[in-house]
Formats: sequence, C-alpha cells, structure tokens
Amino acid sequence: MPVRHMRWSIDALRKRTQHIANQATLTPLTPARRLVTLIPMPADSTTWRRQAVHRLALALGVAATCCLSAGCAKQKPETAAPIRHVLLITLDTCRADHLGCYGYAGPVSPNLDALARDGTRFDQAQSPCPLTLPAHCSLLTGTLPTTHGIHDNLGGRLGDQNDSLAELLQQAGFQTAAIVSSFVLDYRFGLHQGFALYDDRFDRPAQAASIAERSGAEATRHAIDWLQQNATNRCFLFLHYYDAHYPYTPPEPFATQFAASPYAGEVAYVDHNVGDVVRELKRLGLYDSTLIVVAGDHGESLGEHGETKHGYFIYQSTLRVPLIMRIPGRKQVATIAERVGLIDIVPTILGALGLPVPTAVQGRDLGPLLAGQPTLASYNADYLAESLTPTKYGANPLFGLVRENRKFILTTRPELYDLGTDPLETFSLAATQADAVAPLQEALSRFLASAAQQTAAGPAPADAEALAKLRSLGYAGGAVVTDFTLDPAKADPKDVAALAEQVSIAIGLIEQQDFAGASQLCARILSQREDLAEVHTLMGQAASGIGDLDTARAHFTRALALAPGDAQTRDLLAGVLADMGRDDEAVAEYRHALERFPDSVDIRNNLVGVLTRTGKLDEAIALCEEALRLDPRLTDVHANLAYALELQGRSADADRHYAIALQGESTHAEVYNNLANYLFTRQRLDEAIVAYEKALQLNPRLADAHYNLGGALLKKGNPGNALTHFATAAQLAPEDPDIQVQLAATLADQGRTADALAACETALKLNPGHAEARALHAKLTARTSSPP
Repeated sequence: MPVRHMRWSIDALRKRTQHIANQATLTPLTPARRLVTLIPMPADSTTWRRQAVHRLALALGVAATCCLSAGCAKQKPETAAPIRHVLLITLDTCRADHLGCYGYAGPVSPNLDALARDGTRFDQAQSPCPLTLPAHCSLLTGTLPTTHGIHDNLGGRLGDQNDSLAELLQQAGFQTAAIVSSFVLDYRFGLHQGFALYDDRFDRPAQAASIAERSGAEATRHAIDWLQQNATNRCFLFLHYYDAHYPYTPPEPFATQFAASPYAGEVAYVDHNVGDVVRELKRLGLYDSTLIVVAGDHGESLGEHGETKHGYFIYQSTLRVPLIMRIPGRKQVATIAERVGLIDIVPTILGALGLPVPTAVQGRDLGPLLAGQPTLASYNADYLAESLTPTKYGANPLFGLVRENRKFILTTRPELYDLGTDPLETFSLAATQADAVAPLQEALSRFLASAAQQTAAGPAPADAEALAKLRSLGYAGGAVVTDFTLDPAKADPKDVAALAEQVSIAIGLIEQQDFAGASQLCARILSQREDLAEVHTLMGQAASGIGDLDTARAHFTRALALAPGDAQTRDLLAGVLADMGRDDEAVAEYRHALERFPDSVDIRNNLVGVLTRTGKLDEAIALCEEALRLDPRLTDVHANLAYALELQGRSADADRHYAIALQGESTHAEVYNNLANYLFTRQRLDEAIVAYEKALQLNPRLADAHYNLGGALLKKGNPGNALTHFATAAQLAPEDPDIQVQLAATLADQGRTADALAACETALKLNPGHAEARALHAKLTARTSSPP
C-alpha cells in the first residue's frame, strides 16, 4: 500500500482558517502521489532570540511633552540592602477592579493582594493604549506610542533607537531574560532588545497545533527554571501572562470556582501562577533583594460602552490597570491615590537602582510617592491615551488626556468626563462645560501637532504568519492610519463601533469553523460597507471553508484591490489558486508576496510546495536553503527540503535533512505524517507508527494519516486496528476512491464480503475507471456467486 503525502485540497484550505492553522510560518510538504498541502510552521521550540549589541540612546526632544508629563530628576536611593534582582510581571488584559486589593469581592487574587500588602498599590494607574504591543512598548521604554511609534498590534516594530529597560539594565551588569506568553509580543516586533534570553517559543501542546499563546503554568515553569539558574547573578526577568485574554477558558479548579465569571477565573489562574513565582523567590532566598513590579498592560471592556473586549475605545474599562510595586529594604506607603502611568515604571526602577534615566523617557520616577513624601505639583501630570483602531473602519482616531479627575477624549464628537463622580464614563460633559474642554483640548492638540513629526517605528513585520496569528487571537487586520489630525468629514468612532464588533464576531466564527455563520455575517457587513478589505478576506476564508473556491478567489482578489499589502490575504489567494489547479497564478502571487517580504520564511515555503509539485525542484531546494539560512532550526523546512532532495535522487542529502527533522519538533500533523512516510519506506515501522500517531494527536481528522497508519499496522500484522483507521479515513475523505479500495480489500481479507463489495462500488462511483477497484469488485462478485 503506498503511503500518502499531503496534498493541496479543500480540507487544507479549511485548515488555514482554523485557530490551530493560523499560528506560524506556512510550510508545504511535497507529495509523491498526493498533491502538496501548505501548512503553518513555527520556529523550533528551543529558539532563543539574542541581541548582540546595545544601541546608544537617541536623545529625542520632549519639550512638547513636558507640559503633559513632567519629568522628574533621578532620586538617590536611601541606604538599604542592595537590589540584586528585578522582576517585572505584566498581566495582559487585566482590569484593576477584578483584583481583591482593588475591591473585587471573592477570593480571586490572594497572592497579588498579599504582594500589595507587602508593597504599594497604585489606585489610579493608566495605560496609554488598550492594545498589548503598544502598551508593552510604552511600559518597557517609558515613552508614549507617539514617541516609540507603535500604535497597533500589527503594523510596526519597535525601532532600535528606543532604549528599553532591558538594554539599560544589561548595560548595568544585569543578566536579562523575557518570558512572553503570546505571539503579540513575538521577537519580530522588537521587544527583544536588551534581552539575552527572549523566550517567545512555546512548549508543544499535546493535541493542538496552536502556538499563538501559552498557559500561565508553562510561563511560570520557564520563569522558575531561569530564576534557579540565575539565583547568584544580578538579574532582570520580564514575565508576561496572557491568560485573561479572550476567550476566557480557565483550567480547573478555577473554571468551576468562577463558573459565573470565566474572566475572573482567568484572573484567579494568573494570580495562582504569580504566587508560585513569588514563593520560589522566597525559597531561593531572593525575595528580600528583588524589586518587584506587577502591572496590567490594559483592561477589558466586558460589554461596557458596547465593547466586548478591548482595543477600540479608550474608556477607563480598558485604560485603568493594576500596578503594584515592592522595593526591598525601603519604607513604602500602602496605597497611592495620585494618577500614575505605565510610562512611569522605567524611571522608577532606574531611580531605585541609582541608574540614570535617558532623556527620551517621558515617565516620572515615582520614588518620592513610594516613600510617602508630600505630593508635589509635578505629580499632577497629564496622562495621554490613544486608539487608532477606528481608523481601520474609516473613522477618526481617539485621543485622550487625563488631568487629575478630568478626562477629555478628542475625536469627531469630543467627550469630557469627571472620573471622580462618573468613573464609568456614562455621561459626557463636553456639551455643557466648554470652559473645561478648552484647556484640555489645547494641550492635547499641541502635543499631537508635535507627535506628528516623530517616526520612531521600524518596518512592519506584516507577513502572512504574523497576520494569521493575530487574527487567530481575535485582532482585526488592516493598517491603522497614523495621521494625528482629525477629519471633520470622517465618522465618529462611536458610530462605527457596532460594525467593528461585527467584524470581531466574524473573526471568531471563522476560528470556530462556523463558515456558514461567518459567511452570512460578512455578507451583512459588506451590504453596509463594501470597502472593508478585512471583511472580504473573512468572506473568502468562509467560502473556502465550505469548498466554494470561486467565491473565495473573488473575495480575496477584492480584498487585495483594497489593501494590496495584506500578505495573509495574498497567501490565501495563492492557496485557492493552487487548489484550483492554477499553479502558474499561484506561483506569481507567492513571488509577489516574497518581493514585498523577502525575509518571510512562510511565503518561501508555500512557494516551495507548488514548485515541488510542478517538478521545479532546483528552485524549490534553493528556497528551502534560503529559509534555513534565516533560521537553521526550522524542523518543517528540513522535512520539505528532504522530500525535494529525495525526488531528485539525492538520497544521502535527503537522509541528512530527514534526520534533522526527526530530531526536532513540529506542531503540525502533516509534518509528522510525512516524516512517518519516510520511516515507513525505510522499513522503520515502529517509529513510523509512533509518528503517525503523533500526527493524529495533533489533528485527529487528518485522513491521510489514518490511511497511512492503517497501512503500517497492516504490515505489522494488526489488521483489526488497521481496519479502524481505514474506515475513519473513508469517513473523513469520502471523495477518495483509493481509500475506499483499501478499505474494501481489508474488509475482504476479514471475510466481510458484502461490506467489501459496498466499498468497492463506492470507489467505482467515484472513479469508474479505477483499475484496482474493478479487479477487486470482479473478484468479490465471483466469490459471492460461487456455490458453497
């Protein structure tokens, strides 16, 4: 029985639209008798990103921002035990009011509450942006998005001219490490600067290929391992937890304990993991020499103002975050009521360590507040916030300024709130308090005029892999508009918020493989706004999911007409064209994408798939070798290269790359199916069976793996289990006559002649000229007609 390599198919395109298929670089495995399937492929799980050199700080002028966020001179630390360790923990998507120390009822955060009692809790801490990447860029540089240049989760990379906290501490002799839990903070977005270890590659889940995020338990395990290895060093650890992000699926016992509020359950689970890290610090004897900062990057709306998640509006539900600091050996006040910001974390840490603060930093050293010194006028600073997300839908952006308890939002229809009397921002005072609006609007406008001159972001790593992963996490694609002026002709974000929510729902439906529901919703959206490229892409994914390739091609083509730079859509279009047998057009699309993103490994690998299938092996091999020069640890690329070399008759070279691939890890079932095929053809049946089973752990619906595993089991003398897998393959791929013939033959060998005849007849209906089916059918018919 011939083994099955993977092919281009409707099933393969469906897989592209799943959450598990959107997680990493797309990698094709080229077939012998099956056509090629493009599958996503991550870097190896042991990939660490290292920064070789430190870049000198660029002294950016901040005169325009001084009136908004007054700088404060470095504070000399009081005499105390030296701080040898710094631990910065960020709680992604954590609302302040969902921690016990901020007033939440119930046992949701005992560990963070204890840490707050042992340190200082800031009651009014502000994020500058309700999105993970921009907020973390601000948190780690002490600058606003208008300075560091990152305004969205996709669309830029933190420029090298920015000095991160890690770089500054590395220069001061600290060992540095980051353990991040979501692709949103992947190294390609620039946050790895200054970290000797940037752990953004996640342990392989047992039964899923998703690596867009990892669990708190996994992050905690890596953090504890690193702390143990560096206990005797001066060290800085940045630890990021992503669990409270949608969807809210806390593990037990938190799922049961917080059944009424799964979001609170996720917060409780994160708290549990923070507790494990703090306990390990104490066990290692490091707690009393560790400066600890715990901060949220942004909150979650949970339905307030019509927003279910975050990233669109800039109300306090997504801007107010928890902030807890503990500086060892120092007397600290228990609670600070003054408003502070995430941009204050860097100068405060540097101040506690006695290190100079770069002039570009826009935050303030909070040391005097922590020490309980009288509140200074400089602490009554303005805090800014922004959301450019509405610009994806043709609306004006949102810019906010908070001064004491007054919050002003500048957009088409400005808003003003008194946070002291109206913390939920339910009633805007802008129309009735023009005198209060004027100075805030003047200050904000002056700042934005200056910010328009700054271009600090690096080039966007907006390749297909990045777009796919972020969409799998629920973030809309498309580029934000970084024009800091308002256009009176554009819509107010409040007027298109419902549309943005519908797009978010459509993304969720695609991820849940509800293609019919997604198609219906996208059709309704497009009937209102035909010009939304993102929705055409979603419509194309939905159409491809139900096998309507013509409709998928039409919508992908329209999306690219509206947004030519969308690499994921171009990748999806190329995949559809290849499924339609239009290989030359597919190759052209991949090459076009590769010209735009020459460092994209995934686009190279997709192109490899079509080239290998069409016999252009020299070019396919060259592209694989280019990918491995970018990253020699790519397990799946080694497997692809090995297969192409094998087709060229270069067995020794193929064996070498197969051996490398077998030593690595993959998150993709197709990779293990093809590696198992290699083992099968080398008569290494036991190893092949293990690899096939691993493929089916990752994707139980992979028909070819069931078919191939059945063949291996049959060869091992286990026809009963082989029959089970052949039958499953036939159910999963009812259009495949080859599987029906193999099922019929196995049934016949077990004496089930009637069932075998039925399978043969099914095969002949699918392919009346199938020689094996005709021969077996004749044999079985003769058997049934022979006298006993």
